[in-house]
Amino acid sequence: MTQGYLLYAQGQTHINYAIKCAESIKKIDDRSISIVSNQTVSKDLFENNILVEENTDKFHVLNRSRLWQWSPYDQTTVIESDSIVCQSLNNWWNKNLGNDLKFVSQAYSYRQEKLDVLRDRKTFLENDLPNLYVALHYFEKSTFTKNFFNFVEVINTQEALRKKLLPNRSPKIPSMDVAVCLAAKLLDCVDKVSYLGEDPTFIHMKPYAQGWENPFENWSKRINLFAGDEIFVGPFRQQGVFHYIEDVL
Repeated sequence: MTQGYLLYAQGQTHINYAIKCAESIKKIDDRSISIVSNQTVSKDLFENNILVEENTDKFHVLNRSRLWQWSPYDQTTVIESDSIVCQSLNNWWNKNLGNDLKFVSQAYSYRQEKLDVLRDRKTFLENDLPNLYVALHYFEKSTFTKNFFNFVEVINTQEALRKKLLPNRSPKIPSMDVAVCLAAKLLDCVDKVSYLGEDPTFIHMKPYAQGWENPFENWSKRINLFAGDEIFVGPFRQQGVFHYIEDVL
């Protein structure tokens, strides 16, 4: 059985992010890394450069809904490109092996406190959706995984259906997180696809979820980042997977 990491990047900015993410993985893991992109990435970090058509929507939901079929691995971990892996993910791999699909279900602030989702995920709260994050997920090639992501693609590409299924609040722009959480709810598989472990810690730097009284639109305007052999946000050393989301590295 083959194992590997799969990164997605469209456009040079996100390709640069993916390169940094891959470099961080290589420091702690010798598993293969592949990239899905609309252009050739000339770096020997990636064992496979899988070329796909460019997406025109803001969050590239069509391509990202199809990562399961493009992965060259039997067992795949997907990490969003604007992330840095700060510690070994062996525990993540070991706990997920044998499962069809797992999404990290708890995010943390840079202080390693459970993230406040009240301001960050109103669509989820108003539609009673589960709390799952696409930025770090695992899948194996299976009929379940195929059917799940096919449904995610339908949700992302059919606006009228999406609005009907999200009656209380529906995002104007298709979102992978919303589509995945809605699919998990409607397919009644939330428990099956939720990763409940706390190792690795998944750090999400959305500014409005950090618990600040007066957050800025960009978290980097509120607190300093120090990136070297280790990453610090203010005085806090980052662990697990650090999803920084801004152009700060």
